[in-house]
Amino acid sequence: MSNAYYLDVGQYDVTLRWETTSGASGTVACGTVVVFTNTPASCRIGLGPADGLGWWCGNLFCPQGDPTPPTVCPTSLPYGCYTGMDGGMYCIDPPGGGTARECLVGQGPADAFAWYCNGQLCPQTTSGCPPYPIYGCFRTVSGPTICIDPAPSPSISCTISKTQVVVGEVIVFTAIQVGLAIPVSFIFDHGDGTLDPTSQSNAYYAAPGSYQVRLQWSHAGGSGIEDCGTVTVT
Repeated sequence: MSNAYYLDVGQYDVTLRWETTSGASGTVACGTVVVFTNTPASCRIGLGPADGLGWWCGNLFCPQGDPTPPTVCPTSLPYGCYTGMDGGMYCIDPPGGGTARECLVGQGPADAFAWYCNGQLCPQTTSGCPPYPIYGCFRTVSGPTICIDPAPSPSISCTISKTQVVVGEVIVFTAIQVGLAIPVSFIFDHGDGTLDPTSQSNAYYAAPGSYQVRLQWSHAGGSGIEDCGTVTVT
């Protein structure tokens, strides 16, 4: 029985050579070993020797903390939650505890997921609490591991109450948010050099002309500019 690993990626044909005491000999093709690169797609968390969790890259086990790991082993230690060899989810805490061990995910106010650190609710605005929003796979207060995917970003659009007006006529510019109810900052650009940081802007134009109206928006998931339309002033 031979225990070995490969230092480089590639495909290796393994052959067993045999010889008897009477002088007979031969070879047997054992199969091909494929050595993967050290990418997340090819490395999975699984049980290794002595039931320790570590990286499996192809058929090679990369033990945690190996001082001279093969080049195919990931350079990062497997701390966090990962998909295992068996398809299940495994969570590995850094030695000595720390935030990962002390903080678990549970149900908070309004049935939203929240951090519980040392058994106490860790509000979003409290210094020292893990970051929000909570996206990823985590162990929960009740025990099982859950995975929380980012919610889709809201759809932003804008309307103009009237696009043909006269000088001094007040019109309404409205920002519309459809979908996830997260805080969004809005700024209306009326096209005449004035900016109004609100979701509904009441304004008029002091001079005739054609004005392009845009809505600038931003939230925790990103930012952008929407084209609301053109106002013609006579």
